[in-house]
Amino acid sequence: MIFSLHNAYAGPGISSPDSVLNLTSWTLTLPINSNGLEQEGTKCISITNQALNAGYTSKYFYVSADTGITFWCPIDGATTSPGVGSDHPRTELVEITNRALGQYASLSAIAAVKQYPSKTNDIIIGQIHGGAAFSYAPFVMLHATAGNIIAYVKGDTTGNAGTTKYTLLQNVNIGAKVSYSIASDSTTIYFTASCPGATGTGKWSTPIPPTWAGLPVRFSAGDYVQDTGISSIDGGMITFYQLLINLKNLLPLPALSYFNVQESLHGTIRLQWSFNKPPTNVSMTVERSDYKGVFYAIKMIGSTAVNGNQYTYTDTAANAGQYIYRLKMTDDNGETKYSKTVAITIEGIPQQIRISTLIHNGISVFNSGNDCAALLYNESGKVVGKFIIKPGENTYPVAGNLFTGVYYLRVGGKVFKVLY
Repeated sequence: MIFSLHNAYAGPGISSPDSVLNLTSWTLTLPINSNGLEQEGTKCISITNQALNAGYTSKYFYVSADTGITFWCPIDGATTSPGVGSDHPRTELVEITNRALGQYASLSAIAAVKQYPSKTNDIIIGQIHGGAAFSYAPFVMLHATAGNIIAYVKGDTTGNAGTTKYTLLQNVNIGAKVSYSIASDSTTIYFTASCPGATGTGKWSTPIPPTWAGLPVRFSAGDYVQDTGISSIDGGMITFYQLLINLKNLLPLPALSYFNVQESLHGTIRLQWSFNKPPTNVSMTVERSDYKGVFYAIKMIGSTAVNGNQYTYTDTAANAGQYIYRLKMTDDNGETKYSKTVAITIEGIPQQIRISTLIHNGISVFNSGNDCAALLYNESGKVVGKFIIKPGENTYPVAGNLFTGVYYLRVGGKVFKVLY
């Protein structure tokens, strides 16, 4: 039978589609019936997940010479529900797992249409489809239609009432690689699409219709031709180079309601912050700037607050001087954002500092205590030097040429006048 396992269509050095795409989440619908025939009006078959991941390949589903997975579907093929549902054939991957609409989920792919069905020039290349008792019902569809990428969202589980659509891209050349994603969360459906040389916004989002809220759904992707006929050479052909399902909870990173610092006991620095909403699946890192203005991590903190939605951290930095902090927040998808920076100055110099005049673009400083940071300003308030003042008497070079005049060295909360 023509749907038996073989490697005749595999590209150079690659044995089977499962070595190119991760197929662990999928079954495969084919445009042939149980007799192996492309026969319009008959019920199609599916390749099981086990067979698919054991190396299934055929003329409908094979590794192409450019190491993608090519889906071929003739317009005379068998269909999933002839006469009572879909009368269009497909070579399409169908996700095994159903989930209630509302959990975050996304489907992303890179694909290129190589051939359109001649009458309609229309192929569905990705879907969020009804699952379980609603497996008859299409919900979200991404069409490749005559060089356009068009998103559809159906407003009901039957018929086309309330259907909305949006053209994401135009002028997509045949064979051009399109990167697309379809995602949903508890309220919204999101689409993105991009392609070199194409035009259009490439983005659209729309609310989930109330009829669909909470219903079981699953993803599908492939070559669902929107045409029928008697030809075995007319049909759709599309090659997928990437296909990924992401079920992580990618809620937007939370907004901070405040982020403050204050001096605490014995020269330590206490940081406090809170969010407008408690964060979910977010890691936080407290960062402190060094004397060169470079931030580095000093403490990683989980998303569980010590006291409700209030977070604290105590830094024992605590030589006198100025300290600058920020909070780095990262979600499960690696998206990162930062708080505003906040600065605090620890007043008082616990050690003795003596300043010599600037000589040959250098400044001589005696320090009887520990390392401390220092900034050299000109009379206009511009920083012209940054130093870490070491114990003992040392000379610190100042980059560039300094004009004769008055300069100021700030060490912690004290400022020293320096003549040059």
